[in-house]
Amino acid sequence: MKKPLLICLILNTLFVSCSKKIDQVTVEEKSKTLKLKRYGSEKDGFCEYTYNGDQLIQEKFTGNVSNFPSVSTYAYHSSGELKDVRIDYFGKRANVRQEFIFQNDKVIRSNSFNEATNELISYSLREYPAGKVINKSFSNKDVLTQKNEYILTADGENYTIMKSFLGETLSYTTNILKLDDKKNPFKLLPRGSSIFTSTNNALNVDFIFPNPASNQSSQLTLEYNEFGYPTKETNQNGVVTRIFEYIIE
Repeated sequence: MKKPLLICLILNTLFVSCSKKIDQVTVEEKSKTLKLKRYGSEKDGFCEYTYNGDQLIQEKFTGNVSNFPSVSTYAYHSSGELKDVRIDYFGKRANVRQEFIFQNDKVIRSNSFNEATNELISYSLREYPAGKVINKSFSNKDVLTQKNEYILTADGENYTIMKSFLGETLSYTTNILKLDDKKNPFKLLPRGSSIFTSTNNALNVDFIFPNPASNQSSQLTLEYNEFGYPTKETNQNGVVTRIFEYIIE
C-alpha cells in the first residue's frame, strides 16, 4: 500500500436570470473536475503531479530519509491505458522503466527494466480471484520475492485486509477497521499504476506482525474539501501525517 495542504476553494459560478417582477429565478451550477496536484508531508516527502489535459504525465517525488528523489514520466497507449512509467533517480541509482500489460481492463503483469541496458530487473503478476486481488513479485530469475493479498468488501470497492509476504512467509497484516464515505484522492491517478486503490479512505487501521510486540494501530482524522476529497490527515497524536492539494477546473 502503493505515498499535504493549501487548497484554493473556487466558488461555483451562478448565472441568474429573472423577470422584471423577479418571480422566476434560474440557477446553473458549473461542474468542476479535480486532479491531484500534490500530497505528502515534510517528514515523508511530497509527490507533485503535472498533467497534459486530463492525462498525468509526470510525478515528482522530493525524497525522504529512506527514498531517493525521483521524477516519473507516464506514457499511454492510444486507447488511454497506461503503457509505462520511466523513473529517473538523478544518478542515485539505476533509472527504471516499468511496463504495464492489461487484459480486460485490468493489469495482469508489470515488468521493470533497467532504463540504460533494457535488462529485466523484476516482474509482477496480478491475479483477480473472487473477492481478492493478489500481486506476486518475482526476480529476473523467477524467484518469488514478495506477495500482497487484498481481501475486498462484498461490493469490491474497498479492501479490508491486506496480507504482505516476503516470499511465502507472512510479514505483516493490515486490517482496515473503519472507512469514511468520502472520495479517495488516489482514484484520480491512472488506473493500474497501483495494485489496488480503495474507493474510500481508511480511518482506523491495525498493523499485525508475527511478533505481537511490534503491532501498531493508527486512528486518522481527515478534513475534506467541498468535493468530498481529503485535504489534511491527522493521526491520533495530533500530528499532520499528510496534506493534499488539488487542481480544480
